[in-house]
Amino acid sequence: MIRAGTFRQDLYYRLNVIELDLPPLARRPDDIIPLAEHFVGEGKHLDASAVRALQRHAWPGNVRELKNVAERVAVRYAGKLLTAAELPPRITNPRATVLNAAGVHVPTPVDICYDRMTKEGESFWTVVFAPFMSRDLTRDTVRAIVRRGLETTKGNYRLVAPLFNLPPTDYKRFLNFLQKHECHVPFQNFRLITPVDGRRGQESAADAKAG
Repeated sequence: MIRAGTFRQDLYYRLNVIELDLPPLARRPDDIIPLAEHFVGEGKHLDASAVRALQRHAWPGNVRELKNVAERVAVRYAGKLLTAAELPPRITNPRATVLNAAGVHVPTPVDICYDRMTKEGESFWTVVFAPFMSRDLTRDTVRAIVRRGLETTKGNYRLVAPLFNLPPTDYKRFLNFLQKHECHVPFQNFRLITPVDGRRGQESAADAKAG
């Protein structure tokens, strides 16, 4: 928020008397189930399949992501024993791309965020922007997500916006966010063929100016 100019730096140092460095949830696997049980509330229980799925997940959104998942299933399936079947697909069927310390395949934060937007219909503002602004996602992760979008659209930022479930009116806001926070990725390397006709040339020039 200080970098974004929305919080006074001097006030931050006045308030920052005791600093707690809490490791991300992925590095505290023993905390996952107690927190999940707390978030789903009293009278609701997780069966063994749900416990295994929650423990395997990488939780790139940290405790906030776990809280959202737990509260969502608790509301939708009130009174039921919560199993893996009630959990979102990204929790139970992750794209296994990395091995954790126990040798278990887990998805990367990039995989999870990208799938939430392109497969589950969630918005960039919810999946990427909010966790980034609360420092739960790194700048490198955001760049990697944008890079994957550009790979899909062959370097077209105008197509990345709807791919990430942004309305047309949010296109400039999307580009401004990427520029302001140094998350913008040059689109030229993703263009397989250099445009030669006037119309495509104008589009590339417009994208370059916007980017």
